[in-house]
Amino acid sequence: RLQPVHAHREDVGDVALKSYGDSTNIFTMRMNWLQPPFDNVKLRRAVLAAVYQADYLDAQIGDEKMYRVCGAVLTCISPYASEAGATQTKKPDLAHARALLKEGGYDGSKVVILHPTDLPVLASLASVTAQALRTIGMNVEIQSMDWATLLSRYAKKDPVAQGGWSIFQTGFTSLDLMNPLTNPNLDGRGAAGYVGWSKSDEMETLRDQFAETGDPARRKEIALAIQKLNYDQVFFIPLGTYSKVKGYNTAKLGNMTAAQIPLFW
Repeated sequence: RLQPVHAHREDVGDVALKSYGDSTNIFTMRMNWLQPPFDNVKLRRAVLAAVYQADYLDAQIGDEKMYRVCGAVLTCISPYASEAGATQTKKPDLAHARALLKEGGYDGSKVVILHPTDLPVLASLASVTAQALRTIGMNVEIQSMDWATLLSRYAKKDPVAQGGWSIFQTGFTSLDLMNPLTNPNLDGRGAAGYVGWSKSDEMETLRDQFAETGDPARRKEIALAIQKLNYDQVFFIPLGTYSKVKGYNTAKLGNMTAAQIPLFW
């Protein structure tokens, strides 16, 4: 019988519970750049100032041994890891967030957060975001649905009154986000790009430059510029990393290798 996980590995008879590796997965928040209120960068910055990674990790994972606070947009296990601009790893500055709402002319328009009910690993994130935004005075509505419905909803570019959305949270493996060319949250193509539809010619130029150079030092410079631009314009907000766990029969399988992806022998 499997028992609660309190460490990276715990043996229970012939069954071992072992993590896939440190910080193998990451939670993310994405805002809709096409529709109010988050077509306004000051309001996106207000959200960044209001949220706190530890709240998400405590609510969703709960075991400090299994998660890590990390503000790196290319993940904390990549060679390009940086904390530049990552205010959400510290206690939120609610006064600053409220000031940004005022500067941005927030008019009380509704913020719709999509909430998947049938994926336990994501189920607590929406309520944490809602509480943070209500604290700074935003008008928030959580709309709950199954994951398949959410995937159809988040493709809608319509205003919230017509079935659109403002915020959704999801999860990726760290491997998905380690490279700025494959990290969909850094897409700067606008309406032609990844849902959220962030538009930035500067980001697209940086990603092109990253692709064109093979010099490791130059790539680190570009990655840092991408990190800073992400937090200046708030393409997405990393909400912390965690380690997934697998259970296996040690008598039959021996000592499994820690890996983020399936390994075939």
